Formats: sequence, structure tokens, C-alpha cells
Amino acid sequence: MQTGDSHFAQVAVDHGLAELSAHRDSPGWFAVVGQYGDVLLRSGSYAEARRLAVDTAAALARTAPDQHTALLRLHLIGAEAAAVLKDHRDAHASLDKAREAVPADLWPGVVDIAGVRVELALGRVDQALRLAGGIEGVPTMCRMTQSAHYLTLAEAHLANRDLIATTFALMQAERVCAEDIRFAVAAREIVTEALTHNSASVRHELSVLAERAGIL
Repeated sequence: MQTGDSHFAQVAVDHGLAELSAHRDSPGWFAVVGQYGDVLLRSGSYAEARRLAVDTAAALARTAPDQHTALLRLHLIGAEAAAVLKDHRDAHASLDKAREAVPADLWPGVVDIAGVRVELALGRVDQALRLAGGIEGVPTMCRMTQSAHYLTLAEAHLANRDLIATTFALMQAERVCAEDIRFAVAAREIVTEALTHNSASVRHELSVLAERAGIL
């Protein structure tokens, strides 16, 4: 799904659900349902993604509350979907549930980074940037989480029309995980949009990023 092929992502998830159909209360089942919710979210089926995430998280909390990673993923899908649908209350309620579901030492920073995405989806760019600036310990996070942070930061700066900060955040994302710049849909969209502003101050740097991403 990260590379933008929603059809093959859906096929893969369907196979996973079929394989686990006899084990609907297993950790694997809930993990694949979370992947399905992510596919729905990234393909624009926000209401369906939100409904699936909320219902599945409630079921998982009743049957296997120790499945922290699956619960975290479901709550964050629900938060982002609610934000895109402009439901401020439910978006933040899902973020609060994500924080409650996950021990403080597990996946540090993930909920905070998701909170930045939620504020962006709600159209609150200044609040998103304030939250992003307050996230601590980014260099100690795993590469995937660091990259997600820098790409979210790049998107926020782009929404604020700060091309220098956008480019710097993209370069930080590439430094920690070059694969994201080359293959992730979100990263390629940010680079493509930044190029359209034709900023002389970062034209060279953006062109280099675009070439490495295969955009130019």
C-alpha cells in the first residue's frame, strides 16, 4: 500500500483474512484487520476505515487487551480517518485511546507523530507544527518512526508554504530511510508538490531528491 498499489494491497489483505478466517480472535487476525483498515484509509474510504478501526479495537480491547501493537494501529487509523472527516472530537478521542493502550516505553513518539497528522487533516497547520516541534527523542526512535516524523513535518511545512523547511525535512527523511523517498506515495507527493512552487532557494535540492525518487 505504501507504494500506491491499492489493488494488490487489497488482494494481499484478502488472502490474509482468508488464511486466518478460522482464527478470528487470534493476534494474526487482528493484525491483518488493521492492515485492511490501513488500505481503506490510504485508498480514500475514510468512513469505512473509521468504522472498521473503532469496531475492531473495541472487540480487541475486550478479548485481548495485551495486544498493544494491534490496538495502537487500529486507534491511529480511527484517529486519522476521523480527522479527514473533520470530526475533531472523535479524532482526539482515538488518539487518547491509543496513548492509553500502549505502555510508555513501547513505540515511543508514534502517537505524537500521528497527532501531527491529525492536526494537518483537520486543517490546523500551526498546531501541527507546534506539536511536531515538541516531539522529543526523535534520533533514538526506529528508522521507520523517524522517517514518518520527518515526512509529516515536511507536509506541515509545505502546507505553511515554507519550502526551505519542507526540503530540509525531506532530506532528513531520506537520510534515515532513503527507501521512503524513492517508494512511499506520501513522500513522492510532497516532493512533487514542492517542485510546483519553483522556489529558487531550494530548486537544486528538490531536483536532486526528485531524480533519486524517479520523479524527474
